[in-house]
Amino acid sequence: NRDAPRMGRYLSEMDVVPDQIVSSPAKRALSTIKLASIEMGFDVDSIVLDEDLYFRGGGAYLSAIRQMDATSQTVMAVGHYPMVDEVISILTGKMAVKHFGTATVACLQTEIEEWKDLEAGCCSLLWMVKPKELRQSE
Repeated sequence: NRDAPRMGRYLSEMDVVPDQIVSSPAKRALSTIKLASIEMGFDVDSIVLDEDLYFRGGGAYLSAIRQMDATSQTVMAVGHYPMVDEVISILTGKMAVKHFGTATVACLQTEIEEWKDLEAGCCSLLWMVKPKELRQSE
């Protein structure tokens, strides 16, 4: 998969390297984030695995993010369609406008003090990029 490293390089170039990553343990999700992490310089052994991201809905993503360390400025949740679309819609209070395919990255911003305070509608979508868009610009 060439897209995962491409996305990791993109995040590194954008200076959007997470302090913490939580991922579904599913083989495809984990493989994707490990390849991207290498390119970002993120320690793959630090990735937190959460089975609920594979088996439960968008609420599981909220729960996982709420458990992130309060000192982390940037966190990443890695999972599956359609739950990722669902959680973006919940966090922004707007329906996701793009389909969230494999290795797609969305950057959301919030003004909350701690991750435990994360709630519906508290984020704004800054940008969303698909691997295909980066391939076209290379």
